[in-house]
Amino acid sequence: MYGRDALMPASIFEVIPYKDTFEALKNEDEDQLKELLCGFVVSIAKGVYEQTWDTISDKKEKKTLLKALVYLDTLISLYRMPPAFEFCLAELSRRFRGVKEDALEMILQKFCTVGIEERGETMRRKPGSSPSTGKAVQYKFMRSKEQTKILMLHIIGIVIYLSPCYSAKLTFLCRILKKEPNELKSYCNELGLKLDPCKTRDRETGKEFDDFVAIMRLGKKAA
Repeated sequence: MYGRDALMPASIFEVIPYKDTFEALKNEDEDQLKELLCGFVVSIAKGVYEQTWDTISDKKEKKTLLKALVYLDTLISLYRMPPAFEFCLAELSRRFRGVKEDALEMILQKFCTVGIEERGETMRRKPGSSPSTGKAVQYKFMRSKEQTKILMLHIIGIVIYLSPCYSAKLTFLCRILKKEPNELKSYCNELGLKLDPCKTRDRETGKEFDDFVAIMRLGKKAA
């Protein structure tokens, strides 16, 4: 369920922009990167570009990785939105760092229940259907606990796929999702990740503390 193809759906990736992210990475323009991606994804993007980019010969794979960075940033932004919110797509696109409306709509339909505010009523919208009125339609997005769980699993899985050696510190995942380590262990288990004990140095005090590194098990990469 959470193999690479499921975590990086081709139908959505077809319409995700990536060229601005590539130009910012190529030009080492960190200010531009920070306009395009949140801080967590900026650090992942720099790791991808500095550690693995030159080892990849397949241009399609490079494009997929760039799109995965934009997709991950959008999922994190969605995760930090309240469970229910109302906006027109143009306004939402601005809030999601300019992700195109068609790509954003597909992402929202994947992780939310979508309704349309029309003639004073809220109507549930089926994926792929179109509103019957003009451009400034107000959408109502609702995310259940189960949908939030699925969203979290996708965020963790994509972070692992983009990280060196297909691994990430549990505390790093906790900072992204604003959760405690014990809360995320079950998510890692559901994704089939191995949790190995390790040490992490506190960024402020410099002291080491117990941590775990979440690692993709052999044979799971292409699942």
